Amino acid sequence: MIEFTTYIGRDNSFSLKVWRGEAQQSASPLPLAAVTRWELVLRGGEVLDDQAIFVPKFDQNILEINAGPWLTEDHYGSHRAHLVAYTFENDDGVRLPDFKLKVLS
Repeated sequence: MIEFTTYIGRDNSFSLKVWRGEAQQSASPLPLAAVTRWELVLRGGEVLDDQAIFVPKFDQNILEINAGPWLTEDHYGSHRAHLVAYTFENDDGVRLPDFKLKVLS
C-alpha cells in the first residue's frame, strides 16, 4: 500500500497518479478533466471535500493533494484513506484504491 505523510496546518502536499482498474496491469488513466468534484475520505469516514485541496496536473495525470491547512489535531495519526472522483457519468462517485496517510503535527 502506498504511504504519504502530511502535516497539520502546513501548506504541504502529496501527489497521486490517478488510475482506475482492479490491477495495475489492466488499469487505465482516469481522465482528470472529466472529474467535477473530489473527496478525500479519512478513517472513520470523515470527508475533506473543499476543492481547493485538489490540484490536478492534467498533462501527467497526477492529482496533487494539499490537505495540511484543513487538518486539525483530531486528524493526528495514521489513516487508511481513499479518494472519490465524481464525473458527469458517475454522479455517485468512483472510489479509488486505498492508501495510507500519516498525519503529523
